[in-house]
Amino acid sequence: MRILLASFVADDEHTGMGKWTHRMAAGLSDIGHVTTTWFGEDFPVAVRSGRLAVLVFPLLLAARVFRARGRFDVLAVHEPAGWWCTVLRRVVPGFPPVLAVCHNVESKVARVLDDAASRGLARPTRWGWLARPLFRRWQADGTICRADAVVCLSEEDRTYIETAGLRCAGDVAVIPNGAEAPPAPRRDVPAGTPAILWVGGWLDVKGCRLLPAIWSAVRARFPGATLTLAGTGLLAQGVLGALAAADRPGVTVVPKVRERQGMADLYARHGLLLLPSLSEGSPLVVLEAMAAGLPVVAAAVGGVRDVIRDGREGLLFRPMDAGAAADQVARVLADSPLAGALAAAAESRAREFTWDRAARALAAVAARLAPRAAEVRTL
Repeated sequence: MRILLASFVADDEHTGMGKWTHRMAAGLSDIGHVTTTWFGEDFPVAVRSGRLAVLVFPLLLAARVFRARGRFDVLAVHEPAGWWCTVLRRVVPGFPPVLAVCHNVESKVARVLDDAASRGLARPTRWGWLARPLFRRWQADGTICRADAVVCLSEEDRTYIETAGLRCAGDVAVIPNGAEAPPAPRRDVPAGTPAILWVGGWLDVKGCRLLPAIWSAVRARFPGATLTLAGTGLLAQGVLGALAAADRPGVTVVPKVRERQGMADLYARHGLLLLPSLSEGSPLVVLEAMAAGLPVVAAAVGGVRDVIRDGREGLLFRPMDAGAAADQVARVLADSPLAGALAAAAESRAREFTWDRAARALAAVAARLAPRAAEVRTL
């Protein structure tokens, strides 16, 4: 098959969706398919349009696929960008079938953030409050409704899609991300060492407004604990201000980690990974930390629950519950045998999630669509 993977993200393997696209393209090629990837940089007009890119990119993408429609058997497109492609699919002969890919369903995330805002754990901007329903949500949900097939990364997203009335659950395939072992697996410190790692952009959805309360409670119990905030995208002064002055000692901010070895070194130097996200798809950092033998304490959101069985490969806590999160971190830090058992089980579990497995699952969904490439669906 000839498969096009398209999304409006940077061509950067260090981002979640960028890595997914590259790993899927490589995996599909390895099993004999011809893959093409289109990223944001391939659409300079959309890049220059700034905030309006959410409207401009889907139009430009549909126009480009229309012109090149004979080159592809299936279009796998990130859900917010696929609306106009699903429109053309219904009226243009030879337009490739549309496979909507949901990394974390947009309308679900919007609902979560609205709930978090009511609890003081998110602060939506005026632009975001207006842009989500006016520019983004209708396109994302419309793509899910009208696409030939839908793939998502977690059972939570499949359930949401069904309960929101977007598709029947049987029409949605769940394909978790793959895990990559670190380039030089090793442990510089024992699992459970009071050196805590947090990885992600400094964003509400990643739990940045929940983290200060968690960290303060952990420090009260373990005064010698340290915390590294990696991949924040902000310099230290833009992050540390969110923490109480008494909680800033022992905190290190690493705005960007650009190399696999850099992440491997971070995993090796820490005793556990903390993920307090409000919403997730299939978080790569969790899978990669597990592959590195790092115990994980995470909010029970999205694909986290598909990968980690609470008490076996990691410890989970109720989303948006800082006290429960701190309690679970304390359990790991206070119990070395538990930390070691979680680390060993996590490393073993991570081996079940490979990019080859993910690519083959995506190819199986695409194969069911490819025979329909020449069809025109009626409105």
